[in-house]
Parts: sequence; C-alpha cells; structure tokens
Amino acid sequence: MRNARRFWTPIVAIALVCLASGGIVGQQKRPITHDVYDSWKSIQGPKVSRDGTWVAYALNPQEGDGELVVRNLKTNAEHRATRGRDPVFTPDGKFVVFAKTPLRADTDKARRAKKKPEEMPKAGLGIIDLTNSRVTTLAEHVKSFRLPDDPVKIVVFLIAPPETVPLQVGKKHDVGTDLVIRDLASGKDQTIREVSEFVVSRDGSAIAYSVSSKAPGGDGAFVRRTADGSTNTLLTGAGLYKGFE
Repeated sequence: MRNARRFWTPIVAIALVCLASGGIVGQQKRPITHDVYDSWKSIQGPKVSRDGTWVAYALNPQEGDGELVVRNLKTNAEHRATRGRDPVFTPDGKFVVFAKTPLRADTDKARRAKKKPEEMPKAGLGIIDLTNSRVTTLAEHVKSFRLPDDPVKIVVFLIAPPETVPLQVGKKHDVGTDLVIRDLASGKDQTIREVSEFVVSRDGSAIAYSVSSKAPGGDGAFVRRTADGSTNTLLTGAGLYKGFE
C-alpha cells in the first residue's frame, strides 16, 4: 500500500501541473472582442435556380455593407454584387435580378436624423447576366419592381421620388415618377413618365399603370403592350387612380 502511494504521488503532481498549465494557456488565449464580432458574416435569403445549377445568397457582416454571392454548384465559379439581397433567378437560369440595400452610412445618418419610414433611403435594383458575368445596377433608388411569372424577358421598376417633392398647384397627391421597362436580352429600356402605380401580367405581355401628372387633366389609367409599345387608354381626367399594386 505504501508502494502504491509512492507510485501515485508523482502522477498526481504531474496532473496538477498539467491542469495549472492548461489554465495559464487558456488565460493567454485572445478574447473575443467587439471588433472580432463585427467581422463575422451571415448568409441570408438563399435561392436556387430552377435547374439546380446556381445558388444565390446575401453575405452580410454585422457592421457595414454586404454583398450578393451567386455560385455555380458545378464549377464553383462565383459572381458578386455589392449590397445585393433578395435574389430572383429567371426561369431559364440566365439572369439574377436583385435588390440593393442602401449604403449603411446613409441609413445610419437617416436614423440619427429621426427620419420617417417613408423618408428613409430606398433600395436599388440590379441584375447579373450569368451568361457573361456582367453585373449591372439599374437604379439606386427604386420604389418597387416586378417580374412576370414565366417567361421572364423583362424587369419593370418604378423609380423612387426624391426625398422632398412639393405638390404641384392644384394637385391633391404626388406626381408620379419614371416607370422603366428593361429588356433583359438586349439591355434596352422603355420609359413611361409620371407613373404612380403599375402591375405586370403573368406572361409579361402587358403592363397596366396609372399616371399622376403635373399637367392639368393628365391623370389616367392605361395598358401598354410590351411587344410593340402600343398603349390603350382606360380612363383619363383629373383624379387619383389606384388599385394597380
């Protein structure tokens, strides 16, 4: 028994030294600070293309501006777009349409100024052509945008009005802004002025919209065919035409 005690005593001593050393080493590890936390990034809103070839997601840091990442699952090739989020693949897998968050600095400035929600910086809009890797910003400030269900040959977006726009004399509501119809294949735009609301048909063949004009009697509701740009008038005359959203 005495021999056993003599045998275990050195082992216990070594174990205590090891535990003490481990505690010292643990204390020497670099603590996680706020700076380290700010560098962490999170994946948000992942989407997969219809054919399963591409995945897209927003990669956002805790502080600062994020980016959209579009990765080919077969080749690992990547396309990136600054401040991109909410990606939408076209059914043919050739394009990704995405929203662009406002600059973080602009948003923080507006919050410090206690801006109202409608006065906060607006999101933008961009597209990635997956056939040639081209990233295009369509607009930095967009009120809304829409895509047809299928086929998707166009993207339609309404430019956000400036922060402060005085009402025109005799008007009871805001004047509309530019409605832009972008042909994805050609990159060409068609613009309709002073639009307040719009809706796109499921197949993209027509766009119904309302106009709020600064010209007397210029208000109205219309339907435009996207194939040839021809327009049919539904109603005209001073008024507020709603229900297109």
